[in-house]
Amino acid sequence: MNIIKFTIITSIILSLFSCSNSENNSADKDTKENETIKQEKISEEGIGPYVGVKIEGLDKIDEEMASKGLEIFKLKCSACHKMSGKRYVGPSITNITKARNPNWIMNMLMNPIEMTKKDPIAKSLFRAYNGTQMTSVNMTNDDARAVFEFLRKNDAGK
Repeated sequence: MNIIKFTIITSIILSLFSCSNSENNSADKDTKENETIKQEKISEEGIGPYVGVKIEGLDKIDEEMASKGLEIFKLKCSACHKMSGKRYVGPSITNITKARNPNWIMNMLMNPIEMTKKDPIAKSLFRAYNGTQMTSVNMTNDDARAVFEFLRKNDAGK
C-alpha cells in the first residue's frame, strides 16, 4: 500500500513540476521574443533624441548644411574616423548612410556612450574596436544633422 501511495504522490509532484517548467519555458520564450523585437527597434534607430524623425529631401543634398557638417566632422570626428574605407581608431564611415538609419547615425553622434551600452550594433562595434569608446563631443541637434548631411554627400560621391 505504501508503494502505491509513494508512486501516486511522486507522479503528482513530477506532473506539477513538468507543467510549471513548461509554463516557465513559455514565459522565457515570450520574453526572449519581446527582447528580440526591442533589440531590432533599438538597432534600427538607436538610443537618443532621434526616433521616427523623417529627413526631408533625402534625394537632394543641402550643400550649405553639408559644408557646415564637413567643418564639424574635421573638428570633432576626423581624429578617429576616416573616409578611406579602412579601419582607424574607430570604424571607417564610408557608406555609413547606406548602411544605417539616419536616426541611428545622429543618435550615435549625440549619444555614443549610452548607445555602446544598450544598442546591439553599437555594442558590437565597441567590442570590435577593443573597447575603444566613442567619446561625447557635445554635438547639438543642428551639428548632428549637418554631419549627417556631409556623410550623405560623401556617400553619394559628391
